[in-house]
Amino acid sequence: MSRRRGALTAFVALIVLSGAVIALRFWSRQAYPPNHREIIDQEHLPNKRELFDQALQAGKNCDQWSYILAEVAKAQATAGYYEDALATARLVNEFQDQLFASVLQLKAETDIEGAKKMLSKLPSGQIAARAIREVALEEARHGDLDGALRTSGGQFADELKVALGEAQLTAGDLEAALITVNKVQTAGEADNLLYGIARELIKRGKAVQAREIASRITDPQIKTSAIPSPLEKALAENDLNEAANLAREMPPQERCDFLLEVSAKLIKAGRQVEAGEILTEVTAEAQKISDEADRAGVLGRVAVLQIDSGLPAAALEFLKGLPANLTVKAELLGSPIVVPVGAVCDVAWAYARKRKFKEAYDLAVPDDCAEGVAIEQYKSGDFQGALGGIKHRPNPSDQSSSLASLAEVSAKNGDIRNAIRFAELVSVPGAYENGEGYLAPALREIGRAWAKSGMVKEAYSWARSRATAYQRAMALLGIAEAI
Repeated sequence: MSRRRGALTAFVALIVLSGAVIALRFWSRQAYPPNHREIIDQEHLPNKRELFDQALQAGKNCDQWSYILAEVAKAQATAGYYEDALATARLVNEFQDQLFASVLQLKAETDIEGAKKMLSKLPSGQIAARAIREVALEEARHGDLDGALRTSGGQFADELKVALGEAQLTAGDLEAALITVNKVQTAGEADNLLYGIARELIKRGKAVQAREIASRITDPQIKTSAIPSPLEKALAENDLNEAANLAREMPPQERCDFLLEVSAKLIKAGRQVEAGEILTEVTAEAQKISDEADRAGVLGRVAVLQIDSGLPAAALEFLKGLPANLTVKAELLGSPIVVPVGAVCDVAWAYARKRKFKEAYDLAVPDDCAEGVAIEQYKSGDFQGALGGIKHRPNPSDQSSSLASLAEVSAKNGDIRNAIRFAELVSVPGAYENGEGYLAPALREIGRAWAKSGMVKEAYSWARSRATAYQRAMALLGIAEAI
């Protein structure tokens, strides 16, 4: 009797236990999305190549597939999977010639012969032309001009010669660069190379030869700047008093530009009083600049240097009287002012760098300014303040874009927690496509940063649980790039 009772008890216990297991499994299915649960239970994580393929497969299933596949192809090429990249590029239906060129250029940087073999696998005609050019240019940079000309079929010969000359000059082989530049036949094609050669000759004390080379430059502006002026020489040698005196002999715009450069060097050297005096001088000189937009730009730069160096931003006062077509109405510490759009952002960001966020936001009335201020506020450790600065932007799409930017900045700083917090807020009601186009690239940066931190399994689980194929593709792509 007791044996039968014991068996019955064991049978009932087994039924209860089985029911509990079934209930637990049912609960786990509800608690986690299928992909998330699958990864939590999975010991083996995909390798880099498999992750690229998963991003590719996810990308095929969304409206943005052509863009995603192009990004996957470029990432595969950067990682050294050139054949995979070429296969992915063949699936793309936009700007295919540029994509083939990008893949083949990366291949050519380390394997010229391999890149030339891959050229034969491309479609003939215009689609392959850009890739042929990139491989030929890289071949020239590697020192084989004859091979480059064969690869290109003799096309853009002077461009290949310039590429070779620039590589020689970078390597310090001035004599070889001089021989190569003499082979260039098209007028103006070698202006930048001639400029570089003239500058190198000056460094080596060969001023006469440098002037002869500079005389061959066709672009007047490049020709003038090829030989350093006394002012440029004084700046290079940190003879700032001489530089300031030489700058004062120039027309108003140039005078202000060079005096601002002198001021910046003085500030860097800790000579704040002298810098302040020159900035006051530039503020007065700016009034002589006839073009009001140029004048506004100078005054904005003065104000930024004043703020950065801890001086009173006196130049702001002179921004108030500028005409409306150059300006936007703003408020500084409660007082209405009118300031130029280009300058106001620079000044607002200068205040933000000094953690003077009230002044920064007062100036950040143009929507484009607020994002930069919010990023500085986040960097200062004020998540809520940064969020509040973005939420005051009137356009939902602008809010969405800025929140995505904050997510990317956070991820690059290794702050995954706040990166995800910002990312979850990107889908602002009323934003274009609900912010999807802004969010997905931010998720790529989060995936990359999270995987780089060593938490690949957590990043992978998070990526696979994203709500849309676009989001999953970009998050997986970021992880693949990192590992």
